[in-house]
Amino acid sequence: MTDGNAASKPVPTWVQAHGIIDRPTGIEKAHASRQLLVDAATNAFGRNQQWTTAVMLLSGLVTRGIGLHNAAVAALEADNPFAAFTLIRSYAENAAGILYAADHPNKVDRVLGLDGHPLSVGKLTAHANRSPRFGGFKAVYSELSEYANTPIRCQSQSRRQWPSTATSFDGQRHPPSGQATIS
Repeated sequence: MTDGNAASKPVPTWVQAHGIIDRPTGIEKAHASRQLLVDAATNAFGRNQQWTTAVMLLSGLVTRGIGLHNAAVAALEADNPFAAFTLIRSYAENAAGILYAADHPNKVDRVLGLDGHPLSVGKLTAHANRSPRFGGFKAVYSELSEYANTPIRCQSQSRRQWPSTATSFDGQRHPPSGQATIS
């Protein structure tokens, strides 16, 4: 199954498992998935917890997650994969922070950097990579990182340039050289 473009690669199986078979179904599922985040937060905060540092961290990460989600969906609708992939990668890092705080409640002050030595994003994502609760995180985060870190250069090779938002998202990965040429 492909995303509708004859030249594009097939939609990955792990994406199809979520009911995404093309760009329109991907955007539809992205819109619907926001409610899952809101429901999880409502469930967590509905337990009459006191306002501890951990609850404040969770509240901030949930709020940030909702903002990143909304921005990523807007980027997908605007056909801007560069913004979308970067935002989704930040969303994944945010989720890794939530997982780390949930698994290590005694280290919440470290996550926030209250001890003067905040945990790096790399430590948070490494924890998510090893967690059985985030099964496919490592592969997905690796792809997002590869895409987000791929430089785009003009054909003249004189300087890097972002393509316009009119550039169509065809679902293909960049060439192994890490360079894409835009005409």
